[in-house]
Amino acid sequence: VHMYVWDETIASRGSQEISSCILKHIKNLRGERHIIAYSDMCAGQNRNIKVALTWLKIVQSVEHNVEIIDHKFLISGHSFLPNDRDFGVVEMSLRKNNLLFVPQDYYNVIKKCRKGNNFILNEMKQEDFISTRFLEDAVFKRLKNSNGETVNWLKICWMRFLRNEPFKIFY
Repeated sequence: VHMYVWDETIASRGSQEISSCILKHIKNLRGERHIIAYSDMCAGQNRNIKVALTWLKIVQSVEHNVEIIDHKFLISGHSFLPNDRDFGVVEMSLRKNNLLFVPQDYYNVIKKCRKGNNFILNEMKQEDFISTRFLEDAVFKRLKNSNGETVNWLKICWMRFLRNEPFKIFY
């Protein structure tokens, strides 16, 4: 399990930061042609134009061999992701440690909170964070899809990005 950490003097906790973690994680993968990502339905962090444009950028990038990306969103209240358990382990360990003063103290707890199969900690630096502002400015934000139907981000449960369809987001 990879954990991406930073303190709030480096960056915030929104979709831009989540996109940056996704990009950093994908850069560490080699040879993957089809990526399937699962996340909760949090529109503020996961299900939004910033994350969608990041996936689109990844699938179109020449530095990756990715041909298909599927981002699936689990239904709120009816699902459980394995990372929910991992975050629970971290929370329990943090409660037991009341001498946490600097970010590195937190990072050390996260690294050591599991017995045996420790989390892989990836400390994000300022230069790791990207902005999708230029991508957002470059795309025409459609309120309707190519079939004339209204696009409602809050109802999207699955997004697909294809290398051979460079300017489309399927959902």
